[in-house]
Amino acid sequence: MADKIYCGSVKTRRTQYGDELKIALDITDFEKLFKEYGYIAKSGKRIINLNINERREVGQYGETHSITVDTWKPDNNTANTPAKKPAMPSDNAPVDVDFKRRDQPELDESVPTDFPDDIPF
Repeated sequence: MADKIYCGSVKTRRTQYGDELKIALDITDFEKLFKEYGYIAKSGKRIINLNINERREVGQYGETHSITVDTWKPDNNTANTPAKKPAMPSDNAPVDVDFKRRDQPELDESVPTDFPDDIPF
């Protein structure tokens, strides 16, 4: 596994409205990191993925989390392979359809269904 590229830290601070995360990023080498690990989205925005991980111990300056660059890259052999579409029946192929409702229990044959019509109303 490659070494992690640390690029910032996070401090958790309690406020009257809940926890707040205070993020400090070291952007000194971000241009270089973007060239190696970033990408350009369809919208034209330049994106680099980061991971925020909880630290085992609080740091010297109160850091509770660390920020690392996500260095994962897809395998070149599978990156350009289109996903297979599920097989679909042709328009003229017969389709087997079960019209039973799944939320109704099976009819119990031991219960009589032919009741006499002697209801007084």
